[in-house]
Amino acid sequence: AATVDISGPATICGTDSTNLVLSGGPFTSIQWSTGAQTDNIRVAAGSYEVTVTADGLCPATDIIDVIAFTTPDPIIAGPDTICYTDTVQLTVDTNFVSYTWSTGDTQSTIQANQPDSYSLMVVDSNGCMGVDTFQLTHFDSLQLLLPETAAFCPGDEVTLAAPADLVSYLWSNGDTTV
Repeated sequence: AATVDISGPATICGTDSTNLVLSGGPFTSIQWSTGAQTDNIRVAAGSYEVTVTADGLCPATDIIDVIAFTTPDPIIAGPDTICYTDTVQLTVDTNFVSYTWSTGDTQSTIQANQPDSYSLMVVDSNGCMGVDTFQLTHFDSLQLLLPETAAFCPGDEVTLAAPADLVSYLWSNGDTTV
C-alpha cells in the first residue's frame, strides 16, 4: 500500500487557518475530503481526510483533526474620564501569559494620566492573541472668573466667587462654602 502522512499544525486560534501538507509521495492521485486534489491545502478548524494512490500500490488514507482554541477577549477596566491632575489605573480582567500595551508596558496593569487611546495585546497559554482598546479622556476644565479688579493693596478685601452649581468647594484657606 502507498504511505501518506498529513503534517501541519493541529491547533489554531479562533478563525485562523493552517496549511496541511502531505508526505510519502509521489502520488498518482490525491483526494481530500474537501474536494481538493493537491499535496497541500489551507484549512480552518475541522476534521480532514485524504486518500492517495501511487503507481501499482493500494490506496492509503490519513486523517487529521484541526482544533481551534478560543481567541482571548481581554477587557481593559478603569475610569474612562479623569481630572487633569489625576492618574488612573488601567487593568485587564484576566490573567494572560503576556501583555503588550501601546505605552510599551508589559504588565497587566498600567498607570495613565493623559487623554489618549490605550491598546493592549495579550497572549494566552495556547499562544493565541487578543486585543482591546480603551479611550481615556479628561473632564472639561473648570473656569473660575476673577473680578475685573484683580489688583489690590495689602489690607484690602476682594470677594472671590465660584459658580453655585458645583458639587463641592475647597478654597486655599480651607473654606468649603460658595
